[in-house]
Amino acid sequence: MSMIVFVPIVLGIGLLIGGSFTDNPTAASIGGLVLSAGIPVTMFVLVVVGLVLLITGKIDLSDDKKSSGGGSAVSNEQQSTDDEDDWEDVNDDESVGVKTSNAMDDISDDEDDWEDIDDYDEQKDVGGGEDSISGARQKEYKQLADINTSRGYASKIKQAEYIARNSADAYKNSSGKEKVFGWLFFGFLITDFFMIMVFAFIGIFAGAIVCFCLFSGTILIGLLVTVIRQKISMSVGRKHKNRDMLDGVVKLCSVSSTTSTGSRTVRINKVVYKVTITAGENEYVAYTEDYYDRGEKIKFCKIGKHLASIMDEDKLEQLSELEDDDEPLD
Repeated sequence: MSMIVFVPIVLGIGLLIGGSFTDNPTAASIGGLVLSAGIPVTMFVLVVVGLVLLITGKIDLSDDKKSSGGGSAVSNEQQSTDDEDDWEDVNDDESVGVKTSNAMDDISDDEDDWEDIDDYDEQKDVGGGEDSISGARQKEYKQLADINTSRGYASKIKQAEYIARNSADAYKNSSGKEKVFGWLFFGFLITDFFMIMVFAFIGIFAGAIVCFCLFSGTILIGLLVTVIRQKISMSVGRKHKNRDMLDGVVKLCSVSSTTSTGSRTVRINKVVYKVTITAGENEYVAYTEDYYDRGEKIKFCKIGKHLASIMDEDKLEQLSELEDDDEPLD
């Protein structure tokens, strides 16, 4: 799709050259307009179409073969070969002392990354042992481990695939009402961003500034609301101890947000999941750092009308300890 950008480039240059040789100022001015306005508009349209296709799941950046055992083995062997070649270059280089020092620093960093990954896997290995983790949950954690064990540009590619895949899944499992409001929100942001370009192109900078403030302000408000809801749902404290525990069933578990570090190599440190819970005829939304399967039975407490907090064994133990501390001494 990105090759379409060359259409206005070739057309504009052709009109400029043609207008110059034929002494046609109209054609030359149209060519300059195509280059100055046609290229950014084409890029904008491509980005919008690409986002729509990704959200609706029409474009899948992932490759299932890469996540299979054979694909992973080939990838690991290729990385191992590349690493061996790097070591040979280091050993053959005349400045072996300096490069060896840099290589040892890289090894130390890699060991730290592997330790973080091991800790992450141990934290996520609920129930003890791989057999206790269901297929969907094991697949989710395997994808995260695959990102965190990749290096350089490969880790960024896998992170993009992970985000795109979860965005498509969230859209597919959304209700009709959620899809309508989502498209309205998306349409408002895209239209507002397009107006920034229009006002800047025609020289109305006041309008461009206003549209930019609306665009950035809407995104910041949306992020703030999401973060606050996550904090409230995931909080554990005395304010929950008097709430009634309810039994529910997980209807859907999708990624709400991710926290990552690193510029050259990406490492996902935290994932917050949005869990839709059904209890009778009612539905509630809870946020947690643990992945839950569809149909899994859980205990939760209501926070407001639709927000909830999942109460796992650790939370229930903490609440029982708080209740014991609050009991008056004889």
